[in-house]
Amino acid sequence: AEASRLEMPLAQQLDGEGDDAASAASSKVSVSCLKSVAGAPLEDCNQDRDRLYSAPFQKARLELFLNSEDQENFFTPAQRSLLLYEALALLPEFSGCLASGALADCYPMHSEPERENLVRSWATAKHWWRLQPMEPMRRYLGEKIAMYFAWLGFYNKWLVPLAALGCLAFFYGLATVAGDATADE
Repeated sequence: AEASRLEMPLAQQLDGEGDDAASAASSKVSVSCLKSVAGAPLEDCNQDRDRLYSAPFQKARLELFLNSEDQENFFTPAQRSLLLYEALALLPEFSGCLASGALADCYPMHSEPERENLVRSWATAKHWWRLQPMEPMRRYLGEKIAMYFAWLGFYNKWLVPLAALGCLAFFYGLATVAGDATADE
């Protein structure tokens, strides 16, 4: 985490406005984009963490970071996946296996409770009508993949009226084909 300069929230927050407020606002761009594209409210479970000031992680100053005593939940699953991939990419054997074609790519093992939560709340056929759970997806898969699913949901939402219009045109054509002179020829 230190080598990749991963930004982590600080436990104690600074008082004051100015440049810090501007940088904090700009760091929340992906969150506001997810809200506007998905059209779904983000859950409150991780919003406090998003409002905090952050700094590049340093192991020597671990006590300054939020939840530093909770080793199990200090990094999100998405951050753990990123750190694992970066560690593997630095190994010379890994890049050699990728270059020779022995490995196509790698992906870390899933956290079973988090994955089950996503399956229950989103990835079942009976939940097709629900809005996507953006905050759990963001926490588990990361911002880029959550943004992809937000865009996909937005895109599909706008295709529904066009599909309905296409079905109406098709059924109108079926109903009127018997009386059409061009179709009879």
